[in-house]
Amino acid sequence: MAISRKNFLLSLSFMLLLAAVFLQYTPTTTFYNKLLGKLELTGFQTSLSLNDYAMKDHLGNEVSWQTYNDKPLYLTTGFTQCPYSCPTTMAFYQKLADRLQDRARFALLTVDPDNDTPAVLKRYLSGINPRFIGLYIEEKHNLIRAIADLKQSVQDIPGAQNIIHSNYIYLLHPTTKGLIIYNKQNLELISQDFTRINQT
Repeated sequence: MAISRKNFLLSLSFMLLLAAVFLQYTPTTTFYNKLLGKLELTGFQTSLSLNDYAMKDHLGNEVSWQTYNDKPLYLTTGFTQCPYSCPTTMAFYQKLADRLQDRARFALLTVDPDNDTPAVLKRYLSGINPRFIGLYIEEKHNLIRAIADLKQSVQDIPGAQNIIHSNYIYLLHPTTKGLIIYNKQNLELISQDFTRINQT
């Protein structure tokens, strides 16, 4: 028996409503990760990896991503004169650090190496949390490569003390392959992901 157009549209509307309710309580990334046979995390699990560059920390030490591969590393980009998103991200970092204690590291990769020397990064981060790491890539072409690895774009606005950049948070975890990307700073969900990863 042929279904009427009205009944078809009602059925379709009902199914879409059910899907909307499901996605409301199940983050989209968790759903997709499950479909792909990955951990059911709220962060985007990617196969992206970071190349190594000539990089220094805020103490002036030469470092690489391998320097930090013994412990989970949260990474974000920003700059010390950032008036908008960076202070918010650093405040979130502090809340996450309070939650995770010494089980993870937290790093800020500056997108403004002309002004954010290791000494400037050290002074800036010591006022927030002395355990936070500042990362500095002096050569512009290497910084551009790093930003590309992170799938970001950075735009410096001429004549303004502002650089447009993403406030994503990335997790490099020793037991997972590829970057895990968070585009929302949700303390509970990121903490739950951390616990879930460490239970595998």
